[in-house]
Amino acid sequence: MTGPKKGFEVPLSKWLRTDMKSMITDDLLNDKFIADQGVFDVKAIKSLKKQLFSSNPGDAHARVWSIIVFQWWWKRYMA
Repeated sequence: MTGPKKGFEVPLSKWLRTDMKSMITDDLLNDKFIADQGVFDVKAIKSLKKQLFSSNPGDAHARVWSIIVFQWWWKRYMA
C-alpha cells in the first residue's frame, strides 16, 4: 500500500547558482542591462547577486527567481 501523495522541493537555489549562473550574470541581471533598462536599482541587484552566490544565500534564490521571470518577460515583450 502506498502513502499519500507528497510534493517535492524544486532545487531552485542550486539551479540558479550553477546551471543558470551565466544567464543571471551575463544576460538577465547583467549590470549594463539593468542600468540601461532603468527598472531596478543596479546596486540592489548587485547586492542580491552577491548574496545568491555567497555561502549563506538565505532566501535570495526566491527573490532572484522573481526578478528573472520579470526580466525574461521584459526582454520578450518590452525590449
